[in-house]
Amino acid sequence: MFFMMLSTIEDEQERLKIADIYEKHRHRCLLVALKILKNQQLAEDAIQDAFIEVIKHKEKIFSLSCSDMLPYIVTIVKTRALNIVKKNKKFSDIPFEELDEIKDSGEVPVDEQVINKQDFENLIAHIASLDENYKVALEMKYRDNMSNIEIANVLNITQKNVEMRLYRAKIKLRKKLESEVKTNVYNK
Repeated sequence: MFFMMLSTIEDEQERLKIADIYEKHRHRCLLVALKILKNQQLAEDAIQDAFIEVIKHKEKIFSLSCSDMLPYIVTIVKTRALNIVKKNKKFSDIPFEELDEIKDSGEVPVDEQVINKQDFENLIAHIASLDENYKVALEMKYRDNMSNIEIANVLNITQKNVEMRLYRAKIKLRKKLESEVKTNVYNK
């Protein structure tokens, strides 16, 4: 449905800009929708609905700065996902009391987001390809649930150095995943 709506935009530059926004933010939106819906197909539906809304309000989207665009789109995705939960209670294990917390929270941190098995395996493969310093820091943080101070003590480095390694590792992973997404889009 989104792509049909996209094709109705007469201005080629606007159509390309919306398509670029979609490709740039689709993965993050999918993670947010999966956290709420815990169902791949319903999450995809929420994203489609959200981006149809983006097309309807494209002037507002185009006026946003890059740093404001993702939170705005994520808010739309969360709203659409919550609407789907309300319509289909059987698809969600989340108590309704928690839905407001999810809706009102800002952007959901990556380490708390739910991702499907294929994405998880893909992420693990990308982590394995990182430099050893980055890989070890990520594993200690997310696999072993260690605090930055604990990691610093084990690795005999400063806490600031741990923070920097984690930050750089996430940037490298994000670039690898974005590159992969772009490659997959162009190969379709």
